[in-house]
Amino acid sequence: MWNTCAPDNRADVAAANGGREAGWILMDDVLANPGIQLGDHRVTSCEEGLALLQGRTAAGDETDDPVYDLALLLLTAELNLNAGAESCPIAEEAVVGAHLILASAGFDGVSASPLDAEVGGALSRLIELLTAYNQGELCR
Repeated sequence: MWNTCAPDNRADVAAANGGREAGWILMDDVLANPGIQLGDHRVTSCEEGLALLQGRTAAGDETDDPVYDLALLLLTAELNLNAGAESCPIAEEAVVGAHLILASAGFDGVSASPLDAEVGGALSRLIELLTAYNQGELCR
């Protein structure tokens, strides 16, 4: 999704074509109003959104924690949904499940608590579902 905080962000193209009102939505537009909730954590800045979309913590640190993979996919799904992408019951259930797992992990963009094995199994399934949703393959 285009934004104002990444190199080659194309925000000028979106503005020249009428911006949000004309369907040229920037990540910044969605984050500013209404913001994106990831579990109990609200993402409101372009910089934090971009870091999470790049698989990094909100502080910009590299991480191999699968909770951040889930946060990346949930943020992508929420941005897609806010932009009017197709939805279906299984996608909606995956989004709710991802929020619950991020909340149970205490995800705050910078850290998260370890998950028990049962929740870890659910996390893997939600990663699969949200990946399929974000690639346009889940709701077909």
